[in-house]
Amino acid sequence: MEDVITVERVGCALLVAAPGRDRDAADLAAALAPERRRTAVVVGASAAEAMARLDPWVVADLDEQVAGSLRLLAPHAGAVGPAGEVPPARLLAERLGVEVVAPDNALVRLSGGSVFVSGPGAGWVAYRPGATGRRSGPRHPAPWWQELLPGGLGEQIPLGLWLRTPGGDDRADDPLRTLSPDPERLVVVVGAPGEPAPEPAAVADALRALPGEARDRTVLVCYGCDLAQALADELGGPVRALHGVPGPEGPVHLDERGDPTWRPFALESAHLPGAAPVVDRWHAPVASMRLIGPAAYRLAEGWLLDVVPRGLVARPDDLPAEPAWSGRTGPTADLVVAARDEVPEGVVAALDDLVRDLPADARRHLRVVPVSPFAEKAVTRLTELPDHCGPGVVVTADGRVLPAVPVLAAPMPIARFTEEDLEAGEEPREHAGAPAAGAAASRSRVRPDRPVEPVEVVGNEPVVGLPEPRADQAPPTRSARAAQAAEAPK
Repeated sequence: MEDVITVERVGCALLVAAPGRDRDAADLAAALAPERRRTAVVVGASAAEAMARLDPWVVADLDEQVAGSLRLLAPHAGAVGPAGEVPPARLLAERLGVEVVAPDNALVRLSGGSVFVSGPGAGWVAYRPGATGRRSGPRHPAPWWQELLPGGLGEQIPLGLWLRTPGGDDRADDPLRTLSPDPERLVVVVGAPGEPAPEPAAVADALRALPGEARDRTVLVCYGCDLAQALADELGGPVRALHGVPGPEGPVHLDERGDPTWRPFALESAHLPGAAPVVDRWHAPVASMRLIGPAAYRLAEGWLLDVVPRGLVARPDDLPAEPAWSGRTGPTADLVVAARDEVPEGVVAALDDLVRDLPADARRHLRVVPVSPFAEKAVTRLTELPDHCGPGVVVTADGRVLPAVPVLAAPMPIARFTEEDLEAGEEPREHAGAPAAGAAASRSRVRPDRPVEPVEVVGNEPVVGLPEPRADQAPPTRSARAAQAAEAPK
């Protein structure tokens, strides 16, 4: 026995489905915004076959309830069939005597009542009685920039355009494909994790092909690459770039699998030809902090906390910021600590308060990076560091990330670290834990479970690296590391 198909009003739309079935279709109907002189008709999976063959009872119910044109939200309803069959939307337009707008491919539901027609060259097709179809872009509701996009320019995704190096995986499950568009700005995503970055010249050519109004209000998302500055230099003009993929609460950094990591405090930067980028939009790392300048907050008396692409920079008011400290947004939320003199206890306490009050996602991905011996000493006094994040790391000239404190059986001078050393850094190879409260008084250096080996000399002073952990050796717990610290030679 066939299911009974009904046509009922849900919100400002009509739902075609078997009673009690197709919860997702009902939710979509309820979320859709009204269109002037057009009724949205959402077809559930239980009614797909009846709608495709234009069941006379369904058509009669629609004729009774629809005033004006209709938007038919049924996958492929606007497409010619595989054997050349007339699109169902066109037949329905003839039966009802009204314009019917329908997708010619699969539909993707987005947040906020938006939908997207997926597939190369896909979109909405409007059929009027006795006329041929008229095509439009894939997004509904359509942002103002949709009809300005030239054909054949990268891949269309809900956000806008995705420019990638040819030959990569289609990334069919990438979260980018389900993010709602910004109604105010076109988003151009460049690259993808794990594949070669597009050539800046090719991306620049694509941006030049955009009409002036769309190009002027375009923002980039560099996904798995860092091309914003190169594009500004190539174009000879400003380029705006987000520090993550757009999300409901601001940009989110995605890892190489497309999974979210943390929400950067720097939201957007302006890149100018031949100049350092400027953070143009940001949010406070902690709501209670006082803003004292562009992307700058008061950490403690005489100390600033700068919002930068890589995270945060804590420094004295009279210590100029180095470009290398800003870095680029990555999988870790970096807290860079810079000092030329002994760090006061009040500042250490303020850093502890900051670390404790950071958003949970930033704490989970926190990496503390001291850039001087005084900064390193201050970091070892912190007590609020998460278990995975210890007294800090530094970055050597060849890009290795090592413990900030050299780990030795005998005392040695602390190495000097330059801006170039920090700028070369990528992912940390190992995090050392913060000493537990019982071991804090000793301020001892944490020792690994195996002997260490000298790996490099910076200037005339050695830097020592931790050995790679064995596969069968779990990293020590915080309590174990504290015990090691208490036993370490002073």
